[in-house]
Amino acid sequence: CDLKFLSEQSLNFHTNCRHKELKENLSYCKLCYVDFKLSSQFRAHKGKIHTTREEIEAFSVKMEKSSLPYKCKFCKERFLTKNILRYHNIYNHKEERRQDMSCEFCNKVFKWSHGRKRVMENHMRNQHNLEDYK
Repeated sequence: CDLKFLSEQSLNFHTNCRHKELKENLSYCKLCYVDFKLSSQFRAHKGKIHTTREEIEAFSVKMEKSSLPYKCKFCKERFLTKNILRYHNIYNHKEERRQDMSCEFCNKVFKWSHGRKRVMENHMRNQHNLEDYK
C-alpha cells in the first residue's frame, strides 16, 4: 500500500495487521512447499535453489499441483522440476533415502552407501541392458 510510517516498528505492526496474507507469501516457497520463518531466508533460498528461468517464472503464475510432472516416491507430493524434487528429497526424506532399495527386475537388494546410485545404474546397465537408467 502507499502508507508511510515514521518508524520501522510502526510499519511492521501495520504490515502484520493489515497485510497478513502478503507477509505469508513473502516467506512461503510455493515450489517447494516450505514456509520459512523469515522472508530473508526465503529470498536466500529462492536465489540459491530456484535459478532456472522455468522456476523463476513459476513464482508469478498459478500452478495446479496435480499437473506437475515430478512426483516424490516417498510422500507423493508433486514438483515442477527434477531440481525441486531433489531439494525436497534431500531436506525432507533423509531417513527414507537411507533405506535398502531393490531392483525392480530381479529383486537384488542394495544396501545404503554413498555410491549406491552408481552401483544400481551399473547393475541396470550390465544385468538388464538399460543404458539410460537413472
